[in-house]
Amino acid sequence: MNQPEWLSITEFAQRLCLSRHTVEVLVKTGDLKVFNISPGRNRPTYRIPASELETALKIMKTESVSHGGDNESESPALRDEV
Repeated sequence: MNQPEWLSITEFAQRLCLSRHTVEVLVKTGDLKVFNISPGRNRPTYRIPASELETALKIMKTESVSHGGDNESESPALRDEV
């Protein structure tokens, strides 16, 4: 039986070339499945299953498109400047 691979927030961020802050936001919004390995403490310590890497990639791709990754979100005045 294969054991799932668990990653810290930092390890998860490094695998995807994201900032730690970006991964923390995905955790806080509930977009990623996480496990708190220090319940009852003031500051939780999360582990994220490696299987969530694919989920995070899909989220980041969707957000890139929805936030105008192709510069469509710029105002016309900004696009016209040379």
